[in-house]
Formats: sequence, structure tokens, C-alpha cells
Amino acid sequence: MLKRNPSKETSAADVGHVLLDFVQVSHKVCMGRSRIYGLIKEGSFPAPIKIGDSSRWLSSEIDAYIEQLLSTRTTKESNDNSK
Repeated sequence: MLKRNPSKETSAADVGHVLLDFVQVSHKVCMGRSRIYGLIKEGSFPAPIKIGDSSRWLSSEIDAYIEQLLSTRTTKESNDNSK
């Protein structure tokens, strides 16, 4: 019989495939429904994955969106400080 080594097993969370529902996404980015769906329509926010009638977002895509906002802020701050 093979013994499993839990430390060598890879979970969905380890590879970034964690799905978030709308409430989790909304809390994570501090935005409401109309703002999030408006940004999706503009193409500047990750689109959800549809599962039946439900919408889910990849946690890794939301994290990348937040990182993009941070890098934009950092660039703007650098430009403002050089004046």
C-alpha cells in the first residue's frame, strides 16, 4: 500500500486556483457591485467565471489586479516626487 506524503501533494490553493464569490471579491477590493461590473465592462477588471447562475473569480487574478493598482500608484508617486 502506498503512503501519501501530504507535504508533497499540491492543492488548488498552491497553484492559485482558488475561486472567490462576489462578496469576497467586493471586500478584497473595497468596491461595490456597480463599480466592479462597470470595470469589467471597460475591460479593466478580471471577468468572472460563470458556474451555472453563479459568478466566481480566480483569487490570483484579483491579486494581480490589486498589484497592478499598487504599481500604478507607485509610478504616480515617483513622478509627483520628481517635480
